[in-house]
Amino acid sequence: MLQYIRPTIYGKMIINSFFHRKFGAPSAQTAEEARLEKANQQFTACQRLNKAFAIYPGDSRDLDQLYCIENGSTVRVLIDKKSGALIKSEPLPDLGESVPAWQQLGMVELIPAQGKSNLVIAQEIRDASRRSPIIILDDVVVELTGVCNLACPRCSRGGSHPQETGLSVPLIKNALLPLLLLGIPQISFSGGEATLRLPALFDLLRFAKDHVVDPARGRIVVMSNGTIKEPKKFLQELQNIGGILLRVTLASYSPERNDQESGCRGVFAQIKTLITIAAEMTFPVSIMAHDIGGHESRQARENKDFFERHCETVFAGPVDAMSRIGGAALSDLIPRDTPFPENDFGALQPNKQRHQPGWCKCLAQPHKLFIRPGGNVGSCSLGAHIPEEFGNLEKHTMVELLNNIHDSPLVRLFRSGTIEKMQHLVDRKIFQGPYSQACVPMIITVIFSEIYERLIAANVPQEKAVVMANERTASLTGYNKTSALNI
Repeated sequence: MLQYIRPTIYGKMIINSFFHRKFGAPSAQTAEEARLEKANQQFTACQRLNKAFAIYPGDSRDLDQLYCIENGSTVRVLIDKKSGALIKSEPLPDLGESVPAWQQLGMVELIPAQGKSNLVIAQEIRDASRRSPIIILDDVVVELTGVCNLACPRCSRGGSHPQETGLSVPLIKNALLPLLLLGIPQISFSGGEATLRLPALFDLLRFAKDHVVDPARGRIVVMSNGTIKEPKKFLQELQNIGGILLRVTLASYSPERNDQESGCRGVFAQIKTLITIAAEMTFPVSIMAHDIGGHESRQARENKDFFERHCETVFAGPVDAMSRIGGAALSDLIPRDTPFPENDFGALQPNKQRHQPGWCKCLAQPHKLFIRPGGNVGSCSLGAHIPEEFGNLEKHTMVELLNNIHDSPLVRLFRSGTIEKMQHLVDRKIFQGPYSQACVPMIITVIFSEIYERLIAANVPQEKAVVMANERTASLTGYNKTSALNI
């Protein structure tokens, strides 16, 4: 039987990573990790040497390269792009030795020829390569826990979630390994509050540090609210691991306003103590300052100067960059100028290009992945309440999820055009616009759609399903409140 070899989405990412990133051996490996690293190295080496691992059609203007297995032997076939005529066929024994490992690791898949012409096969492989919603990821965020020790009234997640205790460390490591071996430039750990799981956080930081493919370009970030019980001990541990950047959020340079926005007293003082100790240790800390008012006083101006002098960087997080979802759903503080769209969002039909309306960049063409505390893998910072994103790590491996993103329920929602139908069932009286960002009504519709489809599948009558889905979506996104926040 004749079978053609084509790269999976993960395989394509490996190929692309070779041209953008430097691959190097991790400093500590188990036997399984070493096998995966070797497979990655061989995979990209074949591309580099052109002996030939463009297993998708090649770059020649006149010829396509196809790689196939026939009677147990691996062969490269060159065909004429116009006629499909066979130009050349040559054995590739070295490539054949690697194919089983690549297949097992989810890098390639074998496609039966089934009587199809070479020309048809070449087009199918080309289409599959172009169909991929992701080629290169820039960042992965591990939400270590949904639990938080603060009560920020404008939290996009709607506050602490005690039931979201987080995934096990081994499961997170297994999910991160293939991404680390891709050479992904940044891995971030957040929450909830990530420091509430300190033993797990330190373990995962060491693991990430040991497997960063290019330490000169890779970055490992810990995101925190700065309320750490033993700040010096915490910073010393991070310093011992090495190569870690700590990013702390700050609502206002006014201590009173910051604590009000944190829902707890003494938060500003804890952050300032942490920054003072970090400066003494020359440990890099970045501040994300939303500056939610209260900066007019002399004290606030002095505090702003303090953070700018003692932190590696201070990012301005303007209020208008916050999204009206979760705790901030009905906030009068956040500017609103985006109405709920009357026209269809647009579906991801095959003839629709990625830059056209309907392609939500975060949901359909992600450059960042979020690993949620409950195991869901998604691509949107506001998508924590989407019932099912790309899939769940407790049911599938990360490679399986990457290879099937284009068939995940979330992307099918767009590709099938269902999103266009659902947006007209969302109750505009509940989800009153305008919104701070265009993606907020998109996220609301996605959450509504998944809940509605589950209710219909459970034989709930359509009219009742619409009402129930709207109510549940309102509860998840913070739109079930009767008055706006104006603190």
